Amino acid sequence: QSWLSLGFAAGDCMQVVNEDDDTPAPHGYYRIASTLGRTATIVGSFPSTYESDARFLRTVPTLETGCVSDGRIIGTVGNQIYISARGSGTDFYSADRGEGNGPAILSSGGEGALTACTPWQGYVIFFKADGILRLLGSRPDSYSLSDGGSVGLPAPYAASLCEVGGSLYFLSDGGVYRYRGQEAVRISSA
Repeated sequence: QSWLSLGFAAGDCMQVVNEDDDTPAPHGYYRIASTLGRTATIVGSFPSTYESDARFLRTVPTLETGCVSDGRIIGTVGNQIYISARGSGTDFYSADRGEGNGPAILSSGGEGALTACTPWQGYVIFFKADGILRLLGSRPDSYSLSDGGSVGLPAPYAASLCEVGGSLYFLSDGGVYRYRGQEAVRISSA
């Protein structure tokens, strides 16, 4: 990947930490003067420039809920949805959202945190304490969320979510509910 596809551009500031004793680079804070592919020219407070091929350490966000669908890891943190690049368990952050295999970060909107997610009938379904959302689209540039109703899955009951006979069942404050793609229906008040 290039510096640009990772979200860096000329004018950005960065910290250089040298971990390679064979080609020592000065530690410190620098401004990116220009980028070309995997190489960035950085300028510091000393009277010279330094060019280097960069290596990036990617970290996985600390997901609160998660599932796997279509070769992607999909998880949530608060009301944010993180979708990894297809076939990658570590690429959640590439800036290039137009690629069909790239990652995506979406907001579910509202204040409430997402409490669970699960693949179901070709979709990924997300639950909040007061609602259900369905992930639509097959590419990061076409992802959107549709409203699946006002009954939700509160976090204390998230472990109750299961699929039986093509329907999703879960426990909520009002009892046991069944979800078949429309509004969840209460099937038992026990």
